[in-house]
Amino acid sequence: IEQNHEIRGAVVLFNLIDVLAHQTSTFTDNAGIRGYLEELALMLSTAQQKYAAQGRQLHVLIGSDHGGTLLPKDALGLPLPQTVREIDDVWEPELPGQEAQKPGTRAAATDLQHIPNVDQKIWYVLDRDRFQLDRHYLAPRGYGYIKRRPSGWTHGGLTPEETIIPLIHLAAERRPVIPIEIILQGMLNAGQPGTIVAVLRNPNPFPIQDFILTVADAVNETMISQLDPLEEQTITLSFAPVKEQGSKLLVKCQVHYNVLGNAHQQTEQAYIEIRRLQTEDSSFDEMFD
Repeated sequence: IEQNHEIRGAVVLFNLIDVLAHQTSTFTDNAGIRGYLEELALMLSTAQQKYAAQGRQLHVLIGSDHGGTLLPKDALGLPLPQTVREIDDVWEPELPGQEAQKPGTRAAATDLQHIPNVDQKIWYVLDRDRFQLDRHYLAPRGYGYIKRRPSGWTHGGLTPEETIIPLIHLAAERRPVIPIEIILQGMLNAGQPGTIVAVLRNPNPFPIQDFILTVADAVNETMISQLDPLEEQTITLSFAPVKEQGSKLLVKCQVHYNVLGNAHQQTEQAYIEIRRLQTEDSSFDEMFD
């Protein structure tokens, strides 16, 4: 991502939490799991900062497969109906359709003609056609389990933690844009064309793009393709002969730029010192007053 700005998407497999969870038979809300979550959060924060420095937005989608359940101590063990067989599907591509018999499963398959004989007060009946499944399924209600009690985390039930697939969408909040700093340095000679220096500084931690500065009375318009984060640039502004009678010239500065594709503008006012090389007097006598 740092070297190729054309990359628009990346898929990261972060299965450390899954590996750790399968190695324990107790609840996993502990420092070990939180450590992995903090590591993942740090990775995402670093990526967000790098994207922001490039003027790009970062969207993160975090998804998971189906969950698992750690059965409570009072979970109900259900005898498998005689017309139903226990099944746990194996989904590896090299073993299409293979079925493995495992103790402690929480799902079972049955034929349609046997469904009326199932006690639906303790079983969920999942009709193949209605739910677009490969076969008709039964699953214990609540935290029930089939035959022997599974040890540790188990799959196959219809509890929310197993059937709801989490999906988190993370996007950076729109940061407030700090106005561009504009400092005019130098002075103009009355009645003569001249130049002054304008110091432009981007105080934001992200780039400013398509920057346009227009200063009243200046003969040139400044265009900068990008001001990097915290970058400072110096430009020269040219002025036609100034006819201002005072010692200072009040000028208005208009700024237009884009931040992450959003247009911004600001208006500033500044004074430019005017130096007079000679003084015109209305009469010779006023020189001695």
